[in-house]
Amino acid sequence: MADLQQIGDLAYGGYLLPADSLSASSTCYLAGTGTDISFDLLVIARFGCEVHAFDPVPAAADYVRGAAAHEPRLHFSPVALWRTDEELAFHAPRTEGFVSHSAVDMHGTPVAFRAQGRSVASLMRERGHTQLDLLKISAEGSEHAIIEGALADGIHPRVLCVEFAQPAPRQQR
Repeated sequence: MADLQQIGDLAYGGYLLPADSLSASSTCYLAGTGTDISFDLLVIARFGCEVHAFDPVPAAADYVRGAAAHEPRLHFSPVALWRTDEELAFHAPRTEGFVSHSAVDMHGTPVAFRAQGRSVASLMRERGHTQLDLLKISAEGSEHAIIEGALADGIHPRVLCVEFAQPAPRQQR
């Protein structure tokens, strides 16, 4: 049985992780920083590994630049994890001022901006990673697309943490 350890607040953005599955040499991809990288920083602090964080929202990029300035093991890219490499349209959140935008138009809102989507496999090749130890996804409805793309590309992370924003109708996947 894995030694499960709570990393972060389970009520908001935290997860139980099998501590014996991660180490300082682990490769971690964390999608969806928003304006809270506490989980990302706690993974670094607990396991000593480098974290690759991704979020296409301009406000998230601004936030991460300041909040992670002290942590050289956090590598941020302003791209969206997706099933393939392609430009995506991101729809505004339902509540004005909220940071999370959706590539699958969860709320029937207008397009707010466009950003590059990247597959997990493509990012791993680019960074020279052959194994993914932790994949965390908080992607406002894109979870299914990211997971399906990764599996189709033969990517099988040792640990998978997913926040499902909503069940996606089959035609949206």
